[in-house]
Amino acid sequence: TTAMMANPLRSFILLMVACVASLAMDSSPLCLINHNATPSSRLNQFYWIHFPKAGSSFATTLYHYACDLPDGAYPHLPPGRKGAVIPYFEHQYSFGKHCNKSQWVRVRYGHRPHLTSGPDISKAVMMIRDPRRRVTSAYNYFMHADGMGKLQHQLLQKTAKSPLDFVNFPGIAGCQVKMMTGKRCAGDVPIVKANIDLAIANMKKAAFVGITDEWDSSICLFHAMYGGRQLPIEFRNVRPTTAFDGSHVHNTSDSITAEDDPGDWRLYQAALALFRQRQRQYGMPVHVNHSLAQQN
Repeated sequence: TTAMMANPLRSFILLMVACVASLAMDSSPLCLINHNATPSSRLNQFYWIHFPKAGSSFATTLYHYACDLPDGAYPHLPPGRKGAVIPYFEHQYSFGKHCNKSQWVRVRYGHRPHLTSGPDISKAVMMIRDPRRRVTSAYNYFMHADGMGKLQHQLLQKTAKSPLDFVNFPGIAGCQVKMMTGKRCAGDVPIVKANIDLAIANMKKAAFVGITDEWDSSICLFHAMYGGRQLPIEFRNVRPTTAFDGSHVHNTSDSITAEDDPGDWRLYQAALALFRQRQRQYGMPVHVNHSLAQQN
C-alpha cells in the first residue's frame, strides 16, 4: 500500500516542480482587469504609427492579433543576417496565408506619419515615448533620424557628441509631434503651438495609445480594449537598441530635460493622461511609474 501511495505522491511532486519551473520561465505579467468595466471589442481595422525608437516590439502584439502564428513568433532577423526585419518576418510566416490582410489598412512597416489623405486617425494605434528617452535611444542607435537627408545626417554624426547635442540639431526635436501632423520624424520644420495642439487632438482620436515607458501596462490595456490572446512574448523587449560606438553610449536621459524637446513633452504628457483615463475606463489597476522604463 505504501508503494502504491508513493508513486502518485512522486508524480504530484514532479508535476508541481514542472509548474514552478514553467512559471519561472514565463515572467510575463498577469493582466488584472475588472470585467465589470467597459468590455473589449474587436479592432477590425488598424494601422500603426511607429515613432522611431518608441517600441518596435509592439509589432509582436499587432502581428499576433491579426495573424495565426506560433505563440513564440516575433519579428527578428537570425544571427548574421542583415536587412529589413518586417519583410523578412512576413516572408518567414507567409503573411498572405496566416494573416488577415484586411485588418491592416496601410503599409505595415516603416516610420510613416499620419496623413490627412490616408486612413482615418481613429484606426491608428501607437506607442508614445518620453522624448528624453526616445532621443537618447535614437542617439545611441546610429543617431537615428528618419527623414533627414544624407548630407545633413553626415553633418549630424560629425557634430553631435552627446544626446543634448543631438536633440538640439535642426530636425531632431519634435519627432512625435511632426509625425502626428503629417511630417517625417526628422523633417526640419518648426514646432509651433498650433502643430502641437493638432498633434494632441489627433492622438486623442486614435484607436489605441500606449506608453513605451509603461510597456506591460500598455500591452494589458490593448487586450483589455480589443481582446485577443495575451502571450508572454509580447512583454519582452525583442528589439533592444545596440549602440554604434561604445564610447557614445548613454544609458540615461539625465542630460536631456523636457525643455529640450517641449513639443514632444507636451504630447507625451497628454498621451499619459489619456492612457490613465483608459486604464480606469477598462478596469485596469493604475500603477504610476515613478522611474524611467528601460525599453529601447
